[in-house]
Amino acid sequence: MRVDAGEEPDLPDIEPESHFLIEYLLDAGPVSGGSSGAAALSWGELQAWQEGSGVSLPPWQVRLIRRLSGEYLSESFRAEAHDAPPPWEREADRARIAKHIRKILRS
Repeated sequence: MRVDAGEEPDLPDIEPESHFLIEYLLDAGPVSGGSSGAAALSWGELQAWQEGSGVSLPPWQVRLIRRLSGEYLSESFRAEAHDAPPPWEREADRARIAKHIRKILRS
């Protein structure tokens, strides 16, 4: 699916109670720039974000936001492939895989 072609992505449902954590992740980063490129948010960056934003999170939420940052970064690398499946598609789409293999074999 190509979002830049005007198609709407089929996104997974997120529980309304969790929306604030996603908003915090996006407000804090969601990743930081390192000397070698993008990196997951560090503990210090999350602490600075809390102090600067006036938000005080319990430790489990900070850990979760840090983990989400790492997952966001990992998925951004995987998504660079033009035929990368959406991250919420855990089951292999056999028809899509077969089509891809036929395309490769024709080349």
